Amino acid sequence: MKTSDTNRISHPTLIGGAARSGKTALALALQNSAGPIAGFPLEGVFHVYNRRRFPFFKTQRKRILSEYLNRPRYTTSDRVHTESPIDYMGDQVAKISADIPSSITHQISLLGWVMDHFCESQQCRSWAVFDLHPEFFFETYKKFIPNLRLAIMHRDPYEAIAAAMFWRSWPEAPPNRRKRFRLMLASWYMSNVVSDSLIQKYPNSVSRFSFNMLCAGDKQELSRLTQFFPVGAAEIEKFFSFAPHFRFDRHSRFLTPKNDWEKLLTSNELNEIGALAKGIVSDPSIRFLLTFSARTPILTRQILDAYLYPGKTARRHWNALKQLMIDAQAGVQLRFNR
Repeated sequence: MKTSDTNRISHPTLIGGAARSGKTALALALQNSAGPIAGFPLEGVFHVYNRRRFPFFKTQRKRILSEYLNRPRYTTSDRVHTESPIDYMGDQVAKISADIPSSITHQISLLGWVMDHFCESQQCRSWAVFDLHPEFFFETYKKFIPNLRLAIMHRDPYEAIAAAMFWRSWPEAPPNRRKRFRLMLASWYMSNVVSDSLIQKYPNSVSRFSFNMLCAGDKQELSRLTQFFPVGAAEIEKFFSFAPHFRFDRHSRFLTPKNDWEKLLTSNELNEIGALAKGIVSDPSIRFLLTFSARTPILTRQILDAYLYPGKTARRHWNALKQLMIDAQAGVQLRFNR
């Protein structure tokens, strides 16, 4: 199995954790520090390309590269402003397009190689990029990216779940509130359980950091973070010196984007989160499903999505099939129309 063959990049890192737990904040903090880590300011979307299949992969590498570099990411919660990786590659674009190593035989290797060039453009020694639950895919990704590490951001479950529930719907409650709550509840639990397992299995390459403690200026947590990432503690402390929205207080209130305190969750929802923090999943159907999450996180998440959102999951599978047909057609054309 071949991987990206660069020898210059040391210990690249994926940043993971549950939704709204500080992943983007950490990447931006690293990007704005004077240290040797190039924090990529956009979501890596490794998970999107990992699930796609590319027949005649070597003939498609330039196509995949061009698509990835120009793929827009929303950078605001209202989905108005977008940016693409090409906006951050500087003068590396021409070099990347003309010089894909023959040893790259998988899309994850290719994305890692793109990040290597981003790192070089920033004159850094390593890179860090956030993505959707890379903890679920870490053991797959590390087969294709040498010396890959994982930094997991952890946030208080009350705050993380409330923030994820109201993401993009604030100040209104999300549609299908109960389903959304159950999905966020289960996702936070899965991320926590899988992270525990990875930390035990890979203690030298996987570590977890508390978003709450970093925002509170906890010196010990800052020290742990700056040992994992060799950057200045003062720079990181300054970047995290803010009161995050949806902070939770002892009166069961949350700090809203309007900077006032409101009771956003019902007493039943708060009780379920409290039980979850103790390792207890109240919903019997989801509890049974989550017993398999540490061993098979990807399959567990797929079943969970299908259970809670059958219609949306069916459409997603249909779109994936259409994408496979597009990728297969492109592979055949590039392979035989030369």
